Amino acid sequence: MALDYGSVPQWITALIAATAGYLAFRSIQSQRSIARRRAAFDLFLKTETDEKMITAYDHFHDGVAAMREASSTEHFCSSEETRKQYLSIRKIPKRA
Repeated sequence: MALDYGSVPQWITALIAATAGYLAFRSIQSQRSIARRRAAFDLFLKTETDEKMITAYDHFHDGVAAMREASSTEHFCSSEETRKQYLSIRKIPKRA
């Protein structure tokens, strides 16, 4: 008695195609995850090495210290003496 393999090659082809689809899907997920991590790392690295950002960060903390010493928030925001510190707190550095 001979074995009939009639539809076996079709099932093998379908199995190979499904496996290839799954591997492609996993590859895309992996690449997306790596790209997100790399983008986050690049952002933090640029933030740490950007001179304008470091300077703005230092001025921000100086401004916060001056604001804590001020008699009131209104006086801190409107006084000419503390104008520089006030502007350093609300400053958003421009990116190139």
